[in-house]
Amino acid sequence: MNNTWGRLIAATAVALGSATIAVPLAGAATSHATSAKTAVKHKSTKKKTKTTTTTIHVSVPPALEVEHSKYGMVLETGEGRTLYETTGNCSSTRCQGAWPPLVVTAKPHYGKGVNTKLIKEVKIKSGLKQLSYGGHLLYEFIGDNGPHQYHGEALKTPFGLWDVVSAATGKPVAPKVTKSKSAKATKAKTTASTSKKW
Repeated sequence: MNNTWGRLIAATAVALGSATIAVPLAGAATSHATSAKTAVKHKSTKKKTKTTTTTIHVSVPPALEVEHSKYGMVLETGEGRTLYETTGNCSSTRCQGAWPPLVVTAKPHYGKGVNTKLIKEVKIKSGLKQLSYGGHLLYEFIGDNGPHQYHGEALKTPFGLWDVVSAATGKPVAPKVTKSKSAKATKAKTTASTSKKW
């Protein structure tokens, strides 16, 4: 999964306080990624400092927009990338490698239809602020190769069940599908896809 995420980013590094923002070059498949580096000092000065890296997403321009989709009116970034929420916890490096949190380093811009009363900025481990909507933290999914894709919808992972986010309520939304053979086939396909990813 980390190899997949790495291929999505073509970037140059820009220093930002204690973090480093990787700014994608023209034509990159994603917008921004931030590498928050944490140094662990050892008692002995002879030993080298150990560094761990977590890749997270920074929306540039920092924005939330509303997209009309088969799931209804859902949230996306200013670049048109679908946003998700989870029933579980995605604070680990492993989870955030596949589901980059939506963080901001400047005042966000909100498009028409976004309920600003539902938005909060939550400080996360890296020291940056992640956007939440209706009490749910927002994430992207690296399985979406471009704007207006929903490959993360209804995926069950060790980090919870993932759903796209209703722009009206902030709650997860799902398509209105009648129980049929096609619905069963879709569920089977999703399960198979999930088992490969995790």
